Amino acid sequence: MTFQESRSKTYDAHGHVTWIGETEEKGAKRFQVRKFRIQTDGGKYSDPLEFEITGDRCAEIDSLQVGEPVRVRFNIRGREWSRNASEFPRVYISLRAWKIESTEHPEDRNERIQREAHYKHAGLAASPELDERGETFDDSDIPF
Repeated sequence: MTFQESRSKTYDAHGHVTWIGETEEKGAKRFQVRKFRIQTDGGKYSDPLEFEITGDRCAEIDSLQVGEPVRVRFNIRGREWSRNASEFPRVYISLRAWKIESTEHPEDRNERIQREAHYKHAGLAASPELDERGETFDDSDIPF
């Protein structure tokens, strides 16, 4: 199961980091927001999810790397917006991360970093397609 709801309306998602954005400053008060994406571990039916982290927590994801397996604890936030009072308001949803944990064993992390360095040196894609176990998917030996 990809999502788990707890009693306090927080959720968990498990997956691999696919993108990490830069910290952006918004508004006159320079409120900081940083976004990142994960591909959930759902096998054939995995989903890309984009989370945001705010304020002083933006620096927490500096240690993450693309391809790293993580567990994200988050809240779902929504807000309405319309151009004028006669227009039906649109609802914007954001997934607000408040805790991000690497689920990778330190030895596995070193192996992944070495593998990615090899791909980069060989001129291959830095983040090859991963299967549901987080391993490189190779379909070259499939007979059809």
